[in-house]
Amino acid sequence: MIHHDVSHWPLAVVRVDSVPTTKENVLAFVTSQRAMLARREPFIEVADALDASVIPAVERRLLADWVKESNDQAKRLCVGVAVLVSSPIIRGAMNAVLWIRSPEFPLHVCATEHEAVTFLSRAAEDDGRIPEAPALLRSWSRRRTG
Repeated sequence: MIHHDVSHWPLAVVRVDSVPTTKENVLAFVTSQRAMLARREPFIEVADALDASVIPAVERRLLADWVKESNDQAKRLCVGVAVLVSSPIIRGAMNAVLWIRSPEFPLHVCATEHEAVTFLSRAAEDDGRIPEAPALLRSWSRRRTG
């Protein structure tokens, strides 16, 4: 299941857990992403897939359609995305796909939370529009690890 949290804006956290993702869940996620982009404010995003289950084909297609639909807005507003993936095989496959078709914003597939925080902090520093990003990311990391 996909969870979307923008309560620490401009940090958005997407978490994919072990509960199977449904079409309704993907559509709710897309609705929340649309609302996020409608703010027309720069943001950073952590996509935490460390505990993710496999997303079925129909739902993957809906997500792919959303990525295509939102590309123009995302390239203007997205300062960076860090995707947390535990499996080295999946990380390798994702990186191979990204070599073929890179998004128009900084994206990094990460093995650890520390790597995600470091990447997004640097992306925000390079971009300059979210000076509070490092503090937000440190706070998220502390909450996540409890």
